[in-house]
Amino acid sequence: MKLGLSLPFLKYVIVGIGHNGLGYLAYLTLTSAGAPPLGVVAVLYPLGVSISFWLNKTWSFNHKGDNLGTLMRFLASHLAAYCLQIILLAVMIEVFVLPHQLAQLLVILTLAVFLYLMFKYYVITPTNAPNRKASSIGPFE
Repeated sequence: MKLGLSLPFLKYVIVGIGHNGLGYLAYLTLTSAGAPPLGVVAVLYPLGVSISFWLNKTWSFNHKGDNLGTLMRFLASHLAAYCLQIILLAVMIEVFVLPHQLAQLLVILTLAVFLYLMFKYYVITPTNAPNRKASSIGPFE
């Protein structure tokens, strides 16, 4: 059995690095201009979610299943991630007194793993993605 990274996982990583990298640069730019870190996240996060949904659905996972159901599960996953982001960012900045730049970077990495698992097991599953087999959804073939 060949154990290599699956194409959907690699595409997910490319999308994530691209949109999170640009989002992180925007975060650093806006906060260095004086904007509050939590306010910046409140604005940038929904924009990132929109970009992520479109790119991951159409390119990473090549999903052609139920659009409304997929969108609802995607938004529910991101709502959970958004809440987790605010909590983690607040704790890292206020409790652990980490610089907000480092805290945001750590949160981005944590949420990348969380969201991939949500997409894999909840958002786009074999039952709602009839054109793909189960093994092509996970990170390994």
